[in-house]
Amino acid sequence: MAAVFLVGFAVGDRVAHHATGPSSTNGSGSAHQPSGNHVPSPLTYRNPVIATDFPDPDVMWTGHEYVAAATGTSMQHIQFATSRNLVQWTIGSDLLPRLPVWAVNAFGNVWGPDLEHVGGLWILWFSAPTISSGEQCIGWATSRSVSGPFVSDSTAPAVCQTASGGSIDPSVTTDKAGRRYLLWKNNGNCCAVESRIWSQPLAGNGTTLIGRPSILLSYSGGWETGPTASESTIEDPSMLRDDGHYFLFFSGGGYLGTTYGTGVAVCDSISGPCHQQGDQPVLSSTLAVAGPGGGTAFFDRFGHPWMAYAAWTPPQIGRDPGASRTFRLDRIVTVGGMVFILGPTTDRQIGPTAKTGSF
Repeated sequence: MAAVFLVGFAVGDRVAHHATGPSSTNGSGSAHQPSGNHVPSPLTYRNPVIATDFPDPDVMWTGHEYVAAATGTSMQHIQFATSRNLVQWTIGSDLLPRLPVWAVNAFGNVWGPDLEHVGGLWILWFSAPTISSGEQCIGWATSRSVSGPFVSDSTAPAVCQTASGGSIDPSVTTDKAGRRYLLWKNNGNCCAVESRIWSQPLAGNGTTLIGRPSILLSYSGGWETGPTASESTIEDPSMLRDDGHYFLFFSGGGYLGTTYGTGVAVCDSISGPCHQQGDQPVLSSTLAVAGPGGGTAFFDRFGHPWMAYAAWTPPQIGRDPGASRTFRLDRIVTVGGMVFILGPTTDRQIGPTAKTGSF
């Protein structure tokens, strides 16, 4: 069935999460085109593609290479990796070695990065706890190089909904006219407040919020319910535009266990309204994979959509010794006004290829 679904993926009005990278268009404006006449045979891979802790991965094709940023560790604020083929990855240095003055200066609490290219600058969005309240709030930093270091001279966060538990999981998406929007989640589940996913337009500089925020989706119970109230939530928005359809991917449930998964909502526009596609996640736990979520929708260099996400490998999950949320990749398929993820996989898969009908 996958071969049928994937036919025709490289045409039409399509954007996943990111605008294109700095050198990823040709003269016709078509994104993610391969360079040269010779296209080598695709490599195969087996998940996870990075077998260490690499949660909330954000992936994009820059026009020269794939780059991935992830939530920090006990030694880095924001993790970074690069790949020429999406299959083999090289770990890089901390993208954000110094936090802005408004953030608590500690490792392990900088979450959910998003990389964007605007003009001649790379922009790194992230969330970090504030000195003033301790709640997570959203900020940004810039660099001339995608590999950093990114620097922020801001004295206050860009988004900080303190009355709603703070703000996390920034994600930038672009409409057909090239206008950028910031998506994020208010961290209400930390504090007995309803969790919602929001959208707000950005100015041309890619960092200044303009207009008013819109609510795209609210926590509604159902499959997003975790084992406790603080683990019952929706989060990690990532939007894909396909031939006029707007698909909002999001995570729900408790990330420490098997209730965590990835759902999708269909939206009228980037400002909503959005309605869930069915009443079950499109990516959920199996015997071999637990808690698949924290994902980003993106296009490979040939224009085919993928989901980058993190998950546990049972039996070691959550706070078990040695447990890690490892970095994984699976294909996205769209059928009319619906979207699906072909995963979570653990068997051998085919990497990016220019072909669209022979998998």
